[in-house]
Amino acid sequence: MERCLKCKKHGLFFERKYSPIESIVGASEAPVWIIGLNPKGDEGHNDENDIIQLREYFQSKSVHRYFSVFKQVSPGLHKLLGHPNGVAHTDLVKCYSNNFPPKTIQKGSEKEIVANCSEYLKQQIETHKPKIIICNGTPVSRELCELYPPPESKQNPTSYRVQNGKHDFAVVLSGFIGRGMDRYAKLRLWQEIKKYFELYGINPMPEIEDYDIKGSDTAERKKPVARENRAMRSSNPLRNDDVTHFVRKVALLATDGLPDDIKPNGKSQYAAHKQGHRYYHLWYSRQPWKNWQLFYKIEIEPDPSLDTKFCNNALVAIRYSFDKQGKIGDLSVGESESLKNILDNLDIQKGQRLDHRGRQGRIVQVDFGSNELNGDFAETLADTLRRFIEVVTPAVDNFMDERNEEDTDTIRLPAIPLTLTMKFVDKHNEEDA
Repeated sequence: MERCLKCKKHGLFFERKYSPIESIVGASEAPVWIIGLNPKGDEGHNDENDIIQLREYFQSKSVHRYFSVFKQVSPGLHKLLGHPNGVAHTDLVKCYSNNFPPKTIQKGSEKEIVANCSEYLKQQIETHKPKIIICNGTPVSRELCELYPPPESKQNPTSYRVQNGKHDFAVVLSGFIGRGMDRYAKLRLWQEIKKYFELYGINPMPEIEDYDIKGSDTAERKKPVARENRAMRSSNPLRNDDVTHFVRKVALLATDGLPDDIKPNGKSQYAAHKQGHRYYHLWYSRQPWKNWQLFYKIEIEPDPSLDTKFCNNALVAIRYSFDKQGKIGDLSVGESESLKNILDNLDIQKGQRLDHRGRQGRIVQVDFGSNELNGDFAETLADTLRRFIEVVTPAVDNFMDERNEEDTDTIRLPAIPLTLTMKFVDKHNEEDA
């Protein structure tokens, strides 16, 4: 057993199957670390995990709900927890307590507790050399600024780089993410973190083999595979090919970190294929987006003469469909024409063009031609898709809001019965007389 009794007089002590320096949840080699204040539990509590269980913690079924709050900063960040090329977690203070500072200690003693543990934290950082440290809470932020002071040129920084010749890394400061932080503050925090992801060349998404993507042969119009025959479906060679993964990755990159009010809540369950193409759709559960009447689309045409790491063409688009009367979803013919006109004439991105897809569909798209399916191209497509979402979604929502207001006004002002009107006029005239 490994022991630390520095804070025993405060009712805290460390006695576990791993040392305080080994107290890292997830892969210690992860380039991104989140540092919390201390683990929550009764004073004097010590877990039974060994070092292997600690490293594989995020693969277990008993992950503490504390970690779920990082989804609110970024689903991608949360997905990276426990990944060797992703995110690990440790605490400033290694001992458990239900509150910090513990209610049983004398006032001011928390400084001594933090000082005792901060040396362990410093050893952890200098041993494993993470590239990005995310401080979860003001006490942690304050201590990191003490251990690794920000440059004098930075006044009240929200983040900064440490470059001491031995270790180049970024420190991102934050309030406690679990409470008291609205979604815009969380979005700002993610943008701050993402900046350093790009600086240090860290992929902000999990490794590509982690994606669970299914192929679907829409060209042959096959019926869905029964649940008991899922093994047959998983054997589809398109399920795990590079193009299928690439299309899904673009969608995830584009939507990661978007504000909730414009983030699509409907997504393809698979990256499907038709005549050799791969495509992925995103939409919303509200009208007029339902039932694929209106959706965003990424489409890739692989180059069979080379391999699946190249494509003949890629496009990002918004597509809408209408019935034989020209109606989109539940909209009237006139409303549908108005919405079509809005969509066809939005200034979304340079190079956009309008194309007809059959007699009952149109698509506003941006083409990218032949390209290598690498990280840079994925970012380019994702930026374009994000631009579509940021421009088109508010335009459609504004249109629907105005349409719904008109409907409400009509309901709010019913016609007054003729007999009631006449009585009102008679009474009014009598008063005038």
